[in-house]
This record gives sequence, structure tokens and C-alpha cells, in this order.
Amino acid sequence: MKLRDKIVTQAVICMMIFAVIKTVGLIDAEPINKVKSAVSSYYQKNYTLEDIKDVGSKAVKEAKDINTAVTAAVVKANQLTEENPLGKADKNGLQVVYAAEKGTVTEAGIDKEIGSFIKIKSSDSIYTYGNLSELSAVTGDKVKKGDVIGEFNSKEGAEFYYQRT
Repeated sequence: MKLRDKIVTQAVICMMIFAVIKTVGLIDAEPINKVKSAVSSYYQKNYTLEDIKDVGSKAVKEAKDINTAVTAAVVKANQLTEENPLGKADKNGLQVVYAAEKGTVTEAGIDKEIGSFIKIKSSDSIYTYGNLSELSAVTGDKVKKGDVIGEFNSKEGAEFYYQRT
């Protein structure tokens, strides 16, 4: 997918999320008002204002953290290319392996030459990932570009095997 298409797709998704949030905020139906009233009454009886402020500030912090995580995931997905299906190595040498393209897992198992492996058939190619230390997908799974399909341990001595045919 071209960079322009990615940006347009992300913008459309953001607008859809905004529209849903805005629409939910505008709904003023009677059943929703009853729920709002019941919740308000419950909180007034069982919690102090300080309790509510405490929970609210924790929720705001968690919401900010979610935005950071979502942004990091979008940036990572945009950085993935067919030539770069590996994430950065952690201190133990583990690297997450991402699907380079969407497709179906046609084979997952152990091969005497490439160790634990996964093969993914896309619309025009077959992608083979080998010498994996962990498999996160099995035969028949449908994957999207950027999905985690396994892990590679660079400290185990084997070289990461990756081939597109």
C-alpha cells in the first residue's frame, strides 16, 4: 500500500471513530437518561467526590496510554515492509515476527533445514519465515499485514530465514 493510501485510510478511520463518539454523545433518549440517573444516584450514595476524582484521573492516564499504544502500533505497521518482517530485539535477543502481507497460513511446523517455520500465501506470493523460536499462527489462520505470527531468538545461533516466492 502506498504511503498516500495509508494516510487516507488512517484519516478515514479517525473520522469514523470521531463520528461514532460524537453521535453517542448527542443521543438523549429516555432509556439512556434513566441509566445516567441510576449511575449518578449510585455514585452519590457510595463514593465521595475525592474517590471519583481519583478514579477519573487514573482513567485519563490510562486513556492517554492507550493513545500512545495505538499510535505506536500504527507507526510500526507503516514501517513494516516485505523486506523487514522483524521487530527490534529485546535484551534477551527476542524479536517479534510480523506478517509481511495479508494472506492465509498454508503450513506451520518444523523443517529439518529451516527449523520451526510458517508459510503464508498472499494473493500473489508465498512468504516463508523460518528458524522461529515461537509460532503464533497455525495452518488455516488468516493474517493481515503486521499481525504477529511468531518470535525469532537471535541469541540461539540460527539465522532468521525469510523468503518470498
